[in-house]
Amino acid sequence: MKSAAGVKSESIYFHDIQDAVDILLEEVHEGLGWIEMHLECTRTHCVHIKGHTYTFRSGETIHTENSYKYAVDEFHALAAQAGFVPLHVWTELGALFGIHYLVAG
Repeated sequence: MKSAAGVKSESIYFHDIQDAVDILLEEVHEGLGWIEMHLECTRTHCVHIKGHTYTFRSGETIHTENSYKYAVDEFHALAAQAGFVPLHVWTELGALFGIHYLVAG
């Protein structure tokens, strides 16, 4: 598999990083609706990508994502702050996941 930059993602991640990065840290921000994810290096190592060397030290974390969760009304309020008007929302039975149809207001 190749990324947009043409770098083989599995060779970078699985062979160079996975052996040394095996701790997933999760920071939950209660009441704010988001989780911050990090990977933590378990030993110092180097990764070589397209002629560049990147050193990761033991204990160093890599911020990999923020995952935001919103109820439908919270998402509509956020969209309105950005100038969008919600026209329709489709959710599955539990209303945990949704697709929102918005138009510029």
